[in-house]
Amino acid sequence: MKKKILIFLLCLVFAFSGLTGCKIFVLDEDKDYAESVAVIESRSLPIKIKQEDGSYKDGTFTSERKTITKLQLYSIYLQYGPTYQNQYRLSVKGAYDKLLEHLIERELMIIKAEKLLASNEIRFKQSELNKVWKDVYDAIDDEIYEYEADIAKEYGEEIYERDEGVDVQPEWPEFKYPYEPDQDDEDYPIENNIIMDEEVWRPEGSRGPIFDYAIIEHGTEEAKERYFMTDEYRKAALKTEALRRFLQNIKDKLNTYALSSADLAKFNEDLKEIEKYNDSKPYEYAKLYAKLQDFWFIKYLYYNDYYNALLLDKLQEYAEGNITVGEEEINSYYNKKWAEQKASFDADVNNYISALKENNQVILYHPNKDVKFFYVKHILIPFSDQQKAKLESYKNRGYTEQMIKDYRNRLANEITSYMHINGNNYGDRMTIAEIENIIKNRLTSTPQADKNAARKTFEELIYLFNTDPGMFDNKFGYGMQYTYPETGTSGYMPEFEEAAFKLYEKREIGAVEKAITDYGVHYIMLYSIVKPGTKELGEWINDFGLGAYSIQYEEALRRELLESKKADAYARYQNKTLKQLKREWEPYVSTYPKRYNRLIKLAKG
Repeated sequence: MKKKILIFLLCLVFAFSGLTGCKIFVLDEDKDYAESVAVIESRSLPIKIKQEDGSYKDGTFTSERKTITKLQLYSIYLQYGPTYQNQYRLSVKGAYDKLLEHLIERELMIIKAEKLLASNEIRFKQSELNKVWKDVYDAIDDEIYEYEADIAKEYGEEIYERDEGVDVQPEWPEFKYPYEPDQDDEDYPIENNIIMDEEVWRPEGSRGPIFDYAIIEHGTEEAKERYFMTDEYRKAALKTEALRRFLQNIKDKLNTYALSSADLAKFNEDLKEIEKYNDSKPYEYAKLYAKLQDFWFIKYLYYNDYYNALLLDKLQEYAEGNITVGEEEINSYYNKKWAEQKASFDADVNNYISALKENNQVILYHPNKDVKFFYVKHILIPFSDQQKAKLESYKNRGYTEQMIKDYRNRLANEITSYMHINGNNYGDRMTIAEIENIIKNRLTSTPQADKNAARKTFEELIYLFNTDPGMFDNKFGYGMQYTYPETGTSGYMPEFEEAAFKLYEKREIGAVEKAITDYGVHYIMLYSIVKPGTKELGEWINDFGLGAYSIQYEEALRRELLESKKADAYARYQNKTLKQLKREWEPYVSTYPKRYNRLIKLAKG
């Protein structure tokens, strides 16, 4: 389960808070919005630095000076101000004061986490830092794509669809077992206090403008001339121009009033580096894309927010410590949960059905009611956006349902998609026939009597071909209630529901049905059928009987209870730590309420 922290610590993210090119603000307000409303001064504190052998040595941690600007406060008020006013019955000023308090608290908690990081009490995994940079580049790619669309419009061309084309390699989740145990971090080397569970990620090869440098740098003049005339080169050049405009916008719109003299000097150094490429060819300028990681302004505008969110996650892990759940606790939790579910589900069967559909808790008691419930997983090979547009246009022409179905089936034969290896598109596009052959061959090659093997294979195929994000890391699959002959109530597409109902009627775990909907082609497998009765601690939760694909109810309850205990532990730690931090840092925190009086008046109209 994804780690959770209090809303004011988790959600206060200000991507592009230094830019004034957004629609809310105009340039003549730069200086006003850059004004600080709170400052936390830098401090040097003695720390004990943990060594690899478990010993400690004396050291010093120096925090950075933290500044909260009027723009940051105003941005967060736009998000949460009305909610605060309604929920806590606060005035506009009261909401602003409370939000500023939360912003200060967040910065203090970040300082606490930075201090622990400097003390080697918490560590990042390289995979976590890689994820931060991937998120940063995702945000950058979104911006660049908007410029690409503008440029294409200027030249009267159609922009390519995202996630399609050789210059776009979207990232997909990598395969993992549903109940895979946590990796022991001691298995990996430590470098610069980072757990090296992955290689350092660089945005080369799968992102940015894709030029054929083999031809550009080593080809003959004739080969270069031919290449420069191709659509491949033209599209890469278009993306390079989008990158140029993206960087120019930052240069023009970054609010330098909000920068310290040291940060302004770093920004100017970045601009000097970019200026070296001003007169370069597109394929030379494109090399700046991979260098964005090295620029201070990228860290300032993008990276720091993602990094700080990760830092707070690591602080939560630290606070949770070595919390465990004992056998007696599990037994007590089991008895309490079973009794609560029995009382609720026997009182109203709809409570039971809702719990099954929500699928967010371990269900121990299944009443002997006529509730025919089952779970399926599927692999979706989607229609492209162009194909969806064709189908929608065909529907609007007044054809019969059968004619529309026939047309959709013909269109489905033209679907192409990628195989996904290591979380990325791999190789060339494959036809739906080629993909279907691989799926069928992989499934038929598993022993028919071994249903666990079939479901294991299907799980792997999901990560190989599926494009429905709801299927990834989905332990149970999609829950459905069999209501035949009444149909159309499942919330799924009619064709999907029909195929799923056929699987339920066969009652053959591991069987697969194919369905074609407006989304594309689905290969659906029956994963489990819910049976009435009480689940005992030693039973397998999914009838898999394999530790990597299923766990016993005892382990499922242990994990559920552990998450609850961790959440409680962090809430206690957070409350205690904030009280201590506020007391210790009070002389170093300055607030300027009068500076946001104009914002209060603006909110009042």
